[in-house]
Amino acid sequence: MNQLYRLQKHDLAHASEVLVNAFMDDPMFKAFQDLPNYKDKYKAFYTVPLTYAFKYGEVYAPSDQLEGIMAWTKGDAAEMTLWRMIRSGAIFPAIRMSNQAYRKVMPFVTHLSNKRAQQMKNRQYYYLAVIGVAPGYQGKGYGKALLNALIKKSEQDNIPIYLETETEANASLYQHFGFNILTETKLANLDMTVWTFIREPQPSEA
Repeated sequence: MNQLYRLQKHDLAHASEVLVNAFMDDPMFKAFQDLPNYKDKYKAFYTVPLTYAFKYGEVYAPSDQLEGIMAWTKGDAAEMTLWRMIRSGAIFPAIRMSNQAYRKVMPFVTHLSNKRAQQMKNRQYYYLAVIGVAPGYQGKGYGKALLNALIKKSEQDNIPIYLETETEANASLYQHFGFNILTETKLANLDMTVWTFIREPQPSEA
């Protein structure tokens, strides 16, 4: 991770904007698009994992220009309990999402949490909570640099990486990086499919 920029607290607001712009075409956006001040609520949605990972994990960008953002935690901190939300400050952007948005996204969040607990029970792992690249920097290798840094750490530490995505294109991309699909689930209430992935460490390739 030494070649990356580790975010400081003052970077989090900018980082949230980067993720909002990166994921305007994401299926999750549909949960927000009809709400008043939808962009503020969508930004709060991404501020939650960033704020949480800043306390319980690590948040990186390719450089201090924040071309892209990656936030991850260790598996034993992946569950966002109420107490951890309060301690990290992630509870505040969660509140800013509004009750309407919260009700829409909670089935998604609960599904991911339950699947993660089932699939990774009693295992050490790194949980890739979010990764995205600003539109103007996409296709230039910034996402690859972020993901490869975590993969390298995974292989050095002999600990797998677990992640989820709701985008078919990203599902194919993760397979290209050696991730294997664990589950593929249709969430009818949000009209989208969610994939869960694991990448087992491959030290011989490091």
